[in-house]
Amino acid sequence: MKLTTGAIKPSHAKVDVLAIFAFKDTPPKQVVEFMPVKLRAEILKLSLQTKFKAKAKQVLTFTTHGQLPAFLIVLIGLGSQKRSADKIAESLREASALLTQTAQKYQAQKIGIVLPANLTDLTVAGQACAEGLILSDYKFKKYKKTPKKPEPKIQEAVFLHTDNKFKQGLKLGQIVSNGVSLARDLINEPAGEMTPDNLLKTAKQIAQKSDLINLKSFNKSELKKQGFGGIAAVSQGSWEDAHLIHLTYKPEKQKNKLRIALIGKGLTFDSGGLSIKPSDYMENMKTDMAGAAAVLGIFSILTQIKPAFEVHGIIAACENMPGPKAIKPGDIVKIKNNKTVEILNTDAEGRLVLADALSYAIEQKIERIIDIATLTGACIAALGDNIAGIMGNNQKLVDDIITAGQTSGEKIWQLPLEPDYQKSLKSEIADLRNICKMKGGHAITAALFLKQFVNKTPWAHLDIAGPAWAEKPMNGYTPAGAVGFGVRTVVEYLKIINYKL
Repeated sequence: MKLTTGAIKPSHAKVDVLAIFAFKDTPPKQVVEFMPVKLRAEILKLSLQTKFKAKAKQVLTFTTHGQLPAFLIVLIGLGSQKRSADKIAESLREASALLTQTAQKYQAQKIGIVLPANLTDLTVAGQACAEGLILSDYKFKKYKKTPKKPEPKIQEAVFLHTDNKFKQGLKLGQIVSNGVSLARDLINEPAGEMTPDNLLKTAKQIAQKSDLINLKSFNKSELKKQGFGGIAAVSQGSWEDAHLIHLTYKPEKQKNKLRIALIGKGLTFDSGGLSIKPSDYMENMKTDMAGAAAVLGIFSILTQIKPAFEVHGIIAACENMPGPKAIKPGDIVKIKNNKTVEILNTDAEGRLVLADALSYAIEQKIERIIDIATLTGACIAALGDNIAGIMGNNQKLVDDIITAGQTSGEKIWQLPLEPDYQKSLKSEIADLRNICKMKGGHAITAALFLKQFVNKTPWAHLDIAGPAWAEKPMNGYTPAGAVGFGVRTVVEYLKIINYKL
């Protein structure tokens, strides 16, 4: 979908569908004041009959009968204007998604959009509208039979608004949506296709597109030799290769020596290993690389976002399978930083590969770390399907990521990193055990396990086990399937840091 802007009068716009976004605080006459008198009267009458009050996500459609170039007018409510900028931005995403769905229903190819004149932050508005339009149009149909008649697609959306700040936001929203879409594509692929080798292939393709991004990787044999005991152990049962993938972005003009690492869990399939999962728990385990997909989605657009500091993307990619050489309960593994771990459940594997990746990041003298992982079912039990949990050793970093999530429309809630729970990870024969002795709080104890591998480096852990995958549409712009959660939040966080430098 092509997104453009124009200074055309709404009543003269040569579009199939003309959409008008309105706050409920705005008088209806003002919303449609630019229309011909007869058409305006008809719409006002219909809005009274249908009790259209421009509440959030409320839609009113009206056929113009040739009175405008557009054959259909769509009024979409944004709700109250007396709300925070974050909530208004989310209403714009939802309204844009509703417009996409309505236009597709009527097989429109070109749509025009009229925004409220009293929007305060036009850059944010532009980004939100672009994300709502593009992400709601996302479909993964690679493996479906091609229909005899191709589905009609919206070719262009033109915003009848020419403000430069809005244009900047619109461009940024397109860029971010491309990153989210790549992450969704990677997660939606079957595990038989999206192997560790193919995750590495995607990383190579990203690095090849820009001189600002370099790639280094280690395969299974190299990982064993260099002491990555967690990844090596988890991947033992699979015939697929394992990889540690290290992408490095260095800006052309570096304003600051800051080095941030984004670490993604890349379990391309998790059977649970010898502590095998029940079959219904295994159905969506191709999604256990959603953290890695988010990191790759971010790196695919990083040269367009242009942070003025180094960003490192570190992905631990492997499979967890119950093969003849699979790691066994009772085994002891040595992590990259030389700490030993007693394995009591082979299905608690994500923390082992992340421990290696975190230890490696510390060796690179990284100054801030954000890890993104589908780590625990306990986080879903605590927060449900739509909210990610966050924990960390630096409250400022955690707060900034939560703020970034609010701005981007991704829901994140902080869980306590309770120090008293640390003793539940104590092993009698190793430095740590990979599961705790407690009955609950496993999302917290998993984070406490990871904390042992970051030293004092500011670190935040995003457990995206819930919102990585949507069994049904999460909202208007997130269909069922892969969500691409984390891309928008982390990009927003990088923007915050860039602004402060």
